Amino acid sequence: MSLQLALIVLGAVAIVIVVIFSYSNQRGHLFSRVVSFRIPITFLNTLKSWIRLPRMFFSGGLKSALISAIDFRLDPDPNKLPDAPEDKKAQRPINLRQHRAYTRKINKEFQRILKLDYWARLSGPELAQSHDVLAIYRTHEVDLIHPHRIHGLIYPGNEWVDLEDSGPSDRFYDLIVSAQIVDKNGAISESELTRTNNLVYELSEQLNRKLQFDMTTEDALDEAKLLDKFCKQYDVLVIFNIVAGKGQQFLGKDLNRLAAISHMTVDNIGMLRLLDPETNEIWFTMANQFEPGVLPIEKLEDFSTTGLFLFMSVPLVSQPIDALEKMYSVAQFMSLELSGTMQTPDGADIDTHEMEKIRQQVITITDVFHRVGILPGSEAALRLF
Repeated sequence: MSLQLALIVLGAVAIVIVVIFSYSNQRGHLFSRVVSFRIPITFLNTLKSWIRLPRMFFSGGLKSALISAIDFRLDPDPNKLPDAPEDKKAQRPINLRQHRAYTRKINKEFQRILKLDYWARLSGPELAQSHDVLAIYRTHEVDLIHPHRIHGLIYPGNEWVDLEDSGPSDRFYDLIVSAQIVDKNGAISESELTRTNNLVYELSEQLNRKLQFDMTTEDALDEAKLLDKFCKQYDVLVIFNIVAGKGQQFLGKDLNRLAAISHMTVDNIGMLRLLDPETNEIWFTMANQFEPGVLPIEKLEDFSTTGLFLFMSVPLVSQPIDALEKMYSVAQFMSLELSGTMQTPDGADIDTHEMEKIRQQVITITDVFHRVGILPGSEAALRLF
């Protein structure tokens, strides 16, 4: 409903109310007629909600600590400040970028196990030698872009082995050529699937082996499209900002001390991270809130900043809830010790109520990963994300 029409209707309703009120006063039965006001008042409240509705759509959406990882980057974006000197670029907050917030979607497509690979099995009466197979394979694999592999059922062990790890004299019963249908750059193309088929046909012809494809090229393209959609929708980061108060700064010597207490270590690019003590899996990372995000570890005593942020990748940790709880605990500890405030990327304070909402979102995402057969932190997840 347009604003102009809404105002006209409001005016008409107001006139009706005045008439009813005057009539009731004249008759001396005001209280007995209060019930008659329920209909226009209910209508008035409904109309009020209609008028407010457009504002809800333009309010910028709900604030969230979960964002899409697709366009997330830590290094400076030259497109944003093309003429700024390097020292100015380095002070640009990473949060000024327009990151897409994760929004929960009810998607009926992700209700089954998703396939990661397009493959073909080659079987024959004679054993194939590793050297001969790889000579053909390596001639054609140069045309392939997405990750691809060739495995063989080794003789006499009866075990599937990656031929790239085999010896030149190893022999195999059956062979399987596979191509990953989605990677970080997107879905496989029909052209690349055709080149994969050409490789398989060449192996079949030269090694005198029968072919069995897992699915048709058309089915593989459909599966790749669905898997790519899943990866884009559920490649999610959880981010907690720690922001200094007005006129305050976080000193490097304090960061160094608190990181040591929290058992955080330095990675190879100058960021602090917390590892799972049993598996060495990265639970989460802490970085400077200003581009390029790195902390000058060797000169940390002389460093200061007004903001930090901690982030974890939901697909890349095997126990997302445990990692989230640990990140929240460390962020709470850091913000308390540094007299800072813990916030979402768009500035909303993170309290226990907000944390519970974040936790439920991560549980929902984790459930979807289990439903499609790609467990967070698994080999399959590491291949895709």
